[in-house]
Amino acid sequence: VSRGAKSFNDRGLSSNLDAITLLFRFALSRDPREEEVQLLSDALQQSDRQQGVEDVLWSIIMLPEFQLVR
Repeated sequence: VSRGAKSFNDRGLSSNLDAITLLFRFALSRDPREEEVQLLSDALQQSDRQQGVEDVLWSIIMLPEFQLVR
């Protein structure tokens, strides 16, 4: 997750909304709901943006719709 967060941070997205939308579209093929944006924006406002992006990535990975069920 840390390598993915670093790669994501290297894209230079300054807006939290743009960052969250890009992550949701890439991982879940959908836009985030308003409550998801509000919740994850708090994580991205941390002083350490790298850690914030890692937290957001983990949050998305743990969503049931991301999980592969066989």
